[in-house]
Amino acid sequence: MECKTTYPASWVEQATSKQVSNGSDPTRDWDQGYGFQFWRCRHGAFRGDGMNGQFCIVMPQQDAVVVMTANTRDMQAQLNVVWDKLLPAFHDKRLPANKPEYRKLQETLANLEVRNQPVK
Repeated sequence: MECKTTYPASWVEQATSKQVSNGSDPTRDWDQGYGFQFWRCRHGAFRGDGMNGQFCIVMPQQDAVVVMTANTRDMQAQLNVVWDKLLPAFHDKRLPANKPEYRKLQETLANLEVRNQPVK
């Protein structure tokens, strides 16, 4: 059974735009406003939040989505890593192909495995 739901672009724009003000500190992501179940972020991004640092950050200007899982109480520090380390690494132009590194990536991905570990 396939479920297809399409939302008009205008609804998506409204849902991810600031609908509610929640602060005024330009250095805090939680002070950028709230949409319809979406938090606004700095740098023109928006996100869905989970518990203790679980994020799905949509970065339209970079045409990117960052998904993070964590167990932290300092969620702003976690977001700061995205803005301080990852954001500057984006480029406007496509990087040249690097076939040897691409092959290494394919090999690494092919050999990944999930190991069950007891919960402490």
